Amino acid sequence: MSRTYSDPTYGSKKQMPLAGEAIALNGTVTSTTDLARVTVMQPITVSDANVSILVAGTAVDTNLLIGKSLAGTGAFAALGTITLTGTQTADSVIDATVTATSFSTGDDIIVARAAGTETETAILVKPYVQYKETFVESDS
Repeated sequence: MSRTYSDPTYGSKKQMPLAGEAIALNGTVTSTTDLARVTVMQPITVSDANVSILVAGTAVDTNLLIGKSLAGTGAFAALGTITLTGTQTADSVIDATVTATSFSTGDDIIVARAAGTETETAILVKPYVQYKETFVESDS
């Protein structure tokens, strides 16, 4: 299936879930830990991110990092942070602070939990990114 740039949805902002299932946050981590990873199938630019709280809980300065890994390298470059602190209410959304970043085909979008003294009690979350397809002349 090929893409067409005459498609009226081309260039519009879209939302992509970064985990098939909910991600459980519970306890403390001692090193930065990947929670979800998605490989992009076409060039895109990620411009925003958020996390939906599916099950309520309490967090103390928990930082989730949205990042980029160049195709196959495993390297992680953070482009945004989502901070959860205090009581998290079910069905709420926490917005991220994100720097717009381009991804090439094969790059990974990663959600990681930052290491530190943060803790949380039984929170289930689902992260999302907002993106736009990037025009590639060879696709036309």
